[in-house]
Amino acid sequence: MILTSQRSGSVFLQKYLQSHPEICCHGEVLLGLGGPAGCEPPSILNRHRRARLAWAWLFSGAAIFPNRVIDRTLNSSPESGAVAFRGMYNQLQRKSIVDHLLRVQGLKIIHLMRDNLLRQYVSRKQMHHRYNLHGKGSAHTSKPIKLSAIPISPAAALAEMTFMARSREKLHQAFEENGNDILTLHYEQLLGGGTVDETDRKRLCMFLSVRDMEMTSDLVKMSQAPLEDMVENFDDLRTAVQASEFTDFLIHSEPALA
Repeated sequence: MILTSQRSGSVFLQKYLQSHPEICCHGEVLLGLGGPAGCEPPSILNRHRRARLAWAWLFSGAAIFPNRVIDRTLNSSPESGAVAFRGMYNQLQRKSIVDHLLRVQGLKIIHLMRDNLLRQYVSRKQMHHRYNLHGKGSAHTSKPIKLSAIPISPAAALAEMTFMARSREKLHQAFEENGNDILTLHYEQLLGGGTVDETDRKRLCMFLSVRDMEMTSDLVKMSQAPLEDMVENFDDLRTAVQASEFTDFLIHSEPALA
């Protein structure tokens, strides 16, 4: 399982791993997206993000039988050297799901973290803004684009960063204490050059017990703009963050591509 959160480069990593002939890598199956239980919503919902996600979640069975979806996914490609899916922090809040994962024999965890939670939050809000403007498919891009500045709620940003920080610590600890093999990767380092460097590629292949070979992904980071160019009320956001435990996120740099 790729343990991660939205806007952490997980789709890049999914496509990267999927390009390996021995790896079958699915998407957010606990949301009903991808995998053998995946349920593609009708096209009329493409411009309505919440409705589209709710449709996939309900009609895939992920809402009622998430553990069955996990098992079907992991058993979906027995001929592959490794089968993976993306499990997001917010999709792993139900104790019954985590307990089930802890019982899966031989489950390995790739923990993909984005260290700068402030950039991550702003990126998520930008993604939602683009989706509302352009509809399905606008959350990722194969070339950098110009993003318009949007308003960000300082209180909501702080609440989300706190949730992310606590969730990733709690989930990582649960799998670590359970004895699962864990490979921790960092968005800022892993994707710093727009691809995975040789050292990390070898680590991934060894961890997944597949041949070491080149892999590719065509996705890039949407924008390299500084936060002050992406947030309308940046001064208010900066003041709130400076008074919190997350003040360092105001100065951390981001990779050129991700």
